[in-house]
Amino acid sequence: MDAVLDIAVPAGVNYIDLIYNDPLNAHADYWEAIGPAIRRHRERLVLTLHWGFVYHEPVDHCQLCFDQALECLGNGYVEIAMLTMVDSESLWQNWAMQGIERLDQYRRDGRVGFIGLSLYFAP
Repeated sequence: MDAVLDIAVPAGVNYIDLIYNDPLNAHADYWEAIGPAIRRHRERLVLTLHWGFVYHEPVDHCQLCFDQALECLGNGYVEIAMLTMVDSESLWQNWAMQGIERLDQYRRDGRVGFIGLSLYFAP
């Protein structure tokens, strides 16, 4: 990750989407590699950190992982918090709305700049 970002950032890359969101368990290797690399270039990057993964974990688990990922980034801040792959009204009414409520508190606390939504449609 260090070598990639050392080439990419000077070449003009300034946005990174960090989808893997379980820094202490399932995605620990990813965060061990990318965390230090991101921190070295943090002032030049806009970051998206996902709330939940593809499988829409329980909201409490999403919050725990989100907090851990913010710690890995070093400054406790991310420009965009992204709700991942909302693809039904039921998912919106339950998981997404609960997530938005919690992410809005991060925004008010100055730990998140924007709250985003990733839509998914399977024909």
